[in-house]
Amino acid sequence: MTARMSILTGSLLARRLAHRAKMLRRGWSRPAGQHAIVVLSAGRDGSNLLVDYLNNLDSVQIVGEVLNPALPYGLRERWISPAATLRHVRRSLRAIPAPHAGVKIHFAQLRARGLTADHLHQALPEARLIILYRQSIADQFVSLKLAVASGQWVGAAGRTQPRDLTLRIDEQELLDYCRTIRGYYEQLCDQPWVPACSLWLSYEQLSREAQAIFSERVLPFLGLPAAEVRTRMVKQNTRDLPQVVENYHQVKDLLTGELTHHTYLF
Repeated sequence: MTARMSILTGSLLARRLAHRAKMLRRGWSRPAGQHAIVVLSAGRDGSNLLVDYLNNLDSVQIVGEVLNPALPYGLRERWISPAATLRHVRRSLRAIPAPHAGVKIHFAQLRARGLTADHLHQALPEARLIILYRQSIADQFVSLKLAVASGQWVGAAGRTQPRDLTLRIDEQELLDYCRTIRGYYEQLCDQPWVPACSLWLSYEQLSREAQAIFSERVLPFLGLPAAEVRTRMVKQNTRDLPQVVENYHQVKDLLTGELTHHTYLF
């Protein structure tokens, strides 16, 4: 381990311990899960955008990925049992000093700890789940690849990915990614509790008509009054797939086919 890596690891540990102490202090004084919100997504599907919209509402506070081991409010992956993981999620919600408290979790973060959305629901039966997906898994895959290549994971004002950044797509890698992403959501569709306590949104809807989506669906679902929504986020990549994918014509049928697109009507 280099000296820089050691310093970064030590800094993360110190911030994590400070956060845990604050979380425990707040957790004793606040009832668990009275207005709990869980944003569940697969990543690169607009979850940061959705969380930013929610955090700009009065009485709502959503923290980031509470199972991300790289974040101070996250949780390390090794030597943590599934039961301890769920306790961490509950404590994280209790520690948020807002009437409507929420966390964001990725499907892969649950799977890495031997958990599913069904386990999450059993631990937090009172929680409102907002399940976010991207209709175009091809765009989602390309967004992931661009974020890895550029190191830019969040689209804030003034920060966009270089317009000359392109990539080649491996067809088998994209096929495996599509099956994984579809599997997350298709597994949820089979759960009997899903219709009663979840709201499904697509990134395409959210980016196209956020105010209407919030007014007609999100705010009523959460029991919140009418409000104007706003965000500081901007789209990182504004180019079409043919402009980004170097071998677009070789993989066009896959990129535009049924396997790389999905829609859910909940």
